[in-house]
Amino acid sequence: MFKIILRSLLKFLFRLYPISVKSKIDSYRGIIYSLWISKYIGKLGDGSSIGIGCQIQGGGNKSIFIGNKTSIARHCILGCWKYHNGHDYNPKIVIGNGTYIGEYTQISEGSGGQVP
Repeated sequence: MFKIILRSLLKFLFRLYPISVKSKIDSYRGIIYSLWISKYIGKLGDGSSIGIGCQIQGGGNKSIFIGNKTSIARHCILGCWKYHNGHDYNPKIVIGNGTYIGEYTQISEGSGGQVP
């Protein structure tokens, strides 16, 4: 009896909130997150996105440049370190056009590097 009630309840909920609606909401959340985080980096190119949960670390945030049509998946870390282990750095991360960086990737820079 419990299974029948649960199954009926789930069918009702899935009609109210189908996967297509969830996908659309997730898409809008991603766009809003990319717009928000773009204020904290040097440049976010046209058509590029940064996944929810990504972190910008190290104080050199304005030294991170992301090209056009580039996608950085969720939960990545971009670390641009101006100071580490008693040394000052002039860091720069440049991620080129059309690049895809997968989930949970970490890119750290202390002296100036480029990801094609």
